[in-house]
Amino acid sequence: MATSQERLGLAGETLRTLGGLGIPKPGPAEIPALLQSDSVNLMVERASAVRPGFRLDHSNSQAIITICQRLDGLPLAIELAAALVNSLDVHIIAQRLNDRFDLLNGSTHAPLARHQTLRAVADWSYGLLNRAERQLFDSLAVFVGGFTLEAAESLTDSHEQSGDPVAMTLSRLVDKSLVVSEDRGVSGRRYRLLDSLRLFGLERLQSNNQLERMRMLHASYYLIVAEHAASALRGPDQETWLDRLSLDHDNLRSALEISMQIRDFETAARIAGSLYPFWDLHGHYSEGRRWIEQVLRPGRDISNQARTRVLLGEATLAVIQGDPLTTMSACREAVGLARGTGDRASLAHALQYLGLCSMFQGELDEADSFLKESLENAITAKDSWLESWAFVFMTSVALCRAQYELTGTLAEQCLSASGPHQDPECTGWATLALGVSHWYAGNLTQAVPYFSEGFQIFQRLGGLWGLSLAIFMAAEVSGARRNTEQQVILMGAAEHLRTAIGAASHPFLVRWLEQASQTARTILGDDEYAREWQEGDQLPLATAISLARSELETPFFSQLPVPEASRRPAAS
Repeated sequence: MATSQERLGLAGETLRTLGGLGIPKPGPAEIPALLQSDSVNLMVERASAVRPGFRLDHSNSQAIITICQRLDGLPLAIELAAALVNSLDVHIIAQRLNDRFDLLNGSTHAPLARHQTLRAVADWSYGLLNRAERQLFDSLAVFVGGFTLEAAESLTDSHEQSGDPVAMTLSRLVDKSLVVSEDRGVSGRRYRLLDSLRLFGLERLQSNNQLERMRMLHASYYLIVAEHAASALRGPDQETWLDRLSLDHDNLRSALEISMQIRDFETAARIAGSLYPFWDLHGHYSEGRRWIEQVLRPGRDISNQARTRVLLGEATLAVIQGDPLTTMSACREAVGLARGTGDRASLAHALQYLGLCSMFQGELDEADSFLKESLENAITAKDSWLESWAFVFMTSVALCRAQYELTGTLAEQCLSASGPHQDPECTGWATLALGVSHWYAGNLTQAVPYFSEGFQIFQRLGGLWGLSLAIFMAAEVSGARRNTEQQVILMGAAEHLRTAIGAASHPFLVRWLEQASQTARTILGDDEYAREWQEGDQLPLATAISLARSELETPFFSQLPVPEASRRPAAS
């Protein structure tokens, strides 16, 4: 039997083996750098040793990167995967890594028996844990993509307590490299299991008949998170909570999935009805609508309150995607439920989206009527958040009519409705509207600072629909400076962003874009215009943001000549 000192030495050796080489999740621009990573180099080196002639090329590079990512950059796991290359194609290995403990069961040249398979390494390291550490480690496997200390503590009622606080036990798992600890800025400290170890933990939960119970506790916790976020997203903490929800999006998806599986439709409805503002701001329109469609299928047992919230979410996402039939249907049902319960706030909310939908359909008088009724109900409900949003939607109708002075007045009313507690997204739209009211009235110097402020708000929030409009206004500034090439590039980038997230185009933006394009074509000619537009369409988002920000931060002088078509677009 090994002594205590020997056990500590063996544990250190094994945990160094598990302490991966590290490979981040890539965007397209990061792929070339990943091909030079230590993980990829190790995979190619070991694969070529068992299969002479094997090399990295364009046909297998993505599969190799996927293998290294899914195996968390763990050297031992990568060596075991490379040993299979002699009999399996790398694409097959990448596809089957969900069953990695069964797949990676071949032998290596490692001198220690415990290093013969990935499962053996996980089993041996797990065997060094005490009872409390094992219980917590198993529980943590239900988290997807990471968790907070508070989230870990929410699962502890499901197993026998050891007496140690969860924070102390979690700290020991971090010290033993079985849990990764990360500082995520405004979202605080978060933790995660390496993907391979998470699968091992899920197997343990399954074998102990604890998996379903843990997933239900997990769903209950993230219902609390989602409902707290729904309230926090309406105020000055919006940016912090958007970041938190982004980090926990996979956990929230998992909570929705398990709630649907166990037919707890009330929990699923409450989560979906809380998350739709996040799905809206971060451009997850199609995904959000898929979840909502599942929740609202006939036969679901859902309370009227939860159903109303989900219907409002469906209307929000549908109207932004240009689906008036779904929007009208959801809003009218929500209006009926709200009137029946006397819920003035929900009624005001539903009327806003009826107004926005009418605007998109060109029924501006009807839109005005819905929005005025919405404002009256918001005031009666003493809901300043809904009051300010009613003014934002009214600015859109005024812009459709080219009523730029009225646009500015409504935007100012929006900003004063909630004061310092207004949510940043609402402030962003009102600020852009103020800029537009100055711009198309000919007050160019006053307009640009508003464009810049609105742009920065949506960039911080990750609000992609608003950001696409802000980038278009940066294009207008380029046009006023006679930099027509850059104007067209930015217009192409703005439209690419809007269409990429599946958002509809505001009717007033359709008009502005058409007029700006006609002027630019006259200046550049059709061929040059097409080349510049294509360049903008293919521009990476980070580059488009940098280009627009530079344009908006450059001082603007009103004495520059401004084309008449750019100054005052007419109403449709």
